[in-house]
Amino acid sequence: AEATPGPYAGGDAEGEIETLCCSFPYNENLDNARGASRIAAIAIFQGRLSPIEAPSLERPQAKLDSITIAACVVVPAVFAIVVYRGIADLWFWTDDFLWLHAATNPSLFDSVKEAFTFPRGVTPYWRPLVDLYFFGMYRTVGLNATAFHIGTLVLHTASAALLGLLAFRITRSRITATLAAAMFVISPTYSTMVPWASGVTATLSGFFSIITVYLFVQWLQDG
Repeated sequence: AEATPGPYAGGDAEGEIETLCCSFPYNENLDNARGASRIAAIAIFQGRLSPIEAPSLERPQAKLDSITIAACVVVPAVFAIVVYRGIADLWFWTDDFLWLHAATNPSLFDSVKEAFTFPRGVTPYWRPLVDLYFFGMYRTVGLNATAFHIGTLVLHTASAALLGLLAFRITRSRITATLAAAMFVISPTYSTMVPWASGVTATLSGFFSIITVYLFVQWLQDG
């Protein structure tokens, strides 16, 4: 299509552009950029190139489909089972007993109050969500350590899946998303957190942090 003549098509476009470009202090590192900008600006002003018709550099937006979701969920789940298959043989240790002691409170109201009233609570930490997590798990599975470890592993795997979906949101690449989820779930950073019941403090914070970032990126992209 033929471009509409620019506002300087009938005048001295090159002189106008030369004046504009030379009004900035000279810098040899910007010399090439200045030359390219001058050529493009002259072409636009003479009507030989329309900035509106410049080709878009944006890549096609791939949509989140069921295959991508399945890849981000199944792949890290398989890796998690393989890497952490030995956690079923572990029991409680160190800080676990503080949380379990707090969870023995028979009153839900008192447990919630203790969780949110640091430093008067039973545990020496102000981590209400972890207190409530242990309270719920203890009421559900008792002193079944394997169930606690599986719960931590499920949270860790869910974080990996969310990270994969976040990577897809940013890169629009299924391979990148799958690799991100797989690498996160086997990261040695969590190698002491997942097999430890009290390590849920890290997996919970990671889970909600990734959700926060994902929703922010979704808002930026979709409004």
